Amino acid sequence: MIPDFAIAKPLDRRLETLQAVNDHKPYQVQESKLRKELESFLSSLPCPKKLLSASPPDVTRFLVWKDRKGKTRVHVPTCSLFGAKKAEVCSCPSTLVAGTVANLIGKLHSLFVESGRGGEWNDLLGIGNPASHHSVKQYLVLIREEQARARITPKQAVSLSFDKLLRLCSFLKESIFVPQILPLQRYIYARDLAFFCLEFFAGDRASDLGRIFTKEVLTLPDDEGFLFKRTFGKTLR
Repeated sequence: MIPDFAIAKPLDRRLETLQAVNDHKPYQVQESKLRKELESFLSSLPCPKKLLSASPPDVTRFLVWKDRKGKTRVHVPTCSLFGAKKAEVCSCPSTLVAGTVANLIGKLHSLFVESGRGGEWNDLLGIGNPASHHSVKQYLVLIREEQARARITPKQAVSLSFDKLLRLCSFLKESIFVPQILPLQRYIYARDLAFFCLEFFAGDRASDLGRIFTKEVLTLPDDEGFLFKRTFGKTLR
């Protein structure tokens, strides 16, 4: 009979490998960083606390603390730059944009749920998820109103028009065949060309297509197209 430790060791290694992959995902890295920031903030309070003892006021204080690290200038009505769209320097405070605050509250809510603090906050019992308290929601409302009064409009992502994409891909394609460039430069041009082509044909699902390996792509007869075999993500599931 095989000893128990001989079975457990490879099983533990397998679990550690899977966990390591999960821990390096962008979202997991951000969540881990936020958890450390919150724990550090709670421990620095006059009455140190932990995640399991944090209250709604602690959450709003943390949001205010994070807000001071923002880069959105909120001009007061008496400021000469009030309503200006250019980011000029003045004495008005810089804060996080309202959308970022909303996203931060959502992450804090999930963080407390993962720590075993699910459900709505109960003022009488002092239990539940502190990020779900009405005072936290009210803080977000006040931030939005403040930025609306300061004439701050949410920034939209700059669209990449077809003409720009066509010129960009043409430039990359020409650069690939320049004889004098180094192999590394040629690879970078080819990589970027493939990415933008995927972005064009896949819309907003290019990240899924970007995970495809060569052996998962088949060429249709007469080079009329490609056949992808992929089960990861939403595009080709």
